[in-house]
Amino acid sequence: MYQKELTKKYQTSTDNPMNWEYLEDTDQFIKPDGVVYSFKNYSSRTDKYGFQRDFKIYEADKVQDTPELEQLAKTDSGNQKQIHYNPTWNYFKELLKQTLHSEEGSRIYAKRKIDVEPVFGRLKSVFGVRRVHVRGKQAVSTEIGFIFMSMNLTKLAKNLASKTSTIQKPHSISFSLIGFKTGITVWFYLEASFCPASLLFWIVEQDAVVEWALLR
Repeated sequence: MYQKELTKKYQTSTDNPMNWEYLEDTDQFIKPDGVVYSFKNYSSRTDKYGFQRDFKIYEADKVQDTPELEQLAKTDSGNQKQIHYNPTWNYFKELLKQTLHSEEGSRIYAKRKIDVEPVFGRLKSVFGVRRVHVRGKQAVSTEIGFIFMSMNLTKLAKNLASKTSTIQKPHSISFSLIGFKTGITVWFYLEASFCPASLLFWIVEQDAVVEWALLR
């Protein structure tokens, strides 16, 4: 929504009430074509997520300055046109916009292109992942974890290849240590994803062994 509001089309649209003139004293909107919308009543509805949304209903006046405007104030079916204005939504939207337009907000938002977007770009273009194949929060979390883990393993392999290209005889101990660490990481992830109870029991058991050894 934020990106959409930055476009020239959105900022110049005559159908967007945010581009209309607002008269605070009389609580009215004046559309660029001259049609006046006056406050009619409050309304509320509950959305599909269970949140209650409060609106101010503005309706085009039946009596306008000219007969042409009175015709423009009606819908095709002959009813008066209305707009639904959400004060709470617009307040927080403007607050967020001010934060993003501030110096600190612009600096943080600029990092989005560096820190976040390349990951998803590589995920889509290189790995071809555009949707998950499972349902459920835990299952999706596990699948995404496997994907990110495979991405990190490819980075590890690339780094190892770049290091060994300048070395005549790579040290087998270093490679064994890297392989061991990688294996441990994969094992912990699989245990945490599919056997969290057994992993918790194993951690508690290891803590007890360490505590026993320290007491001796």
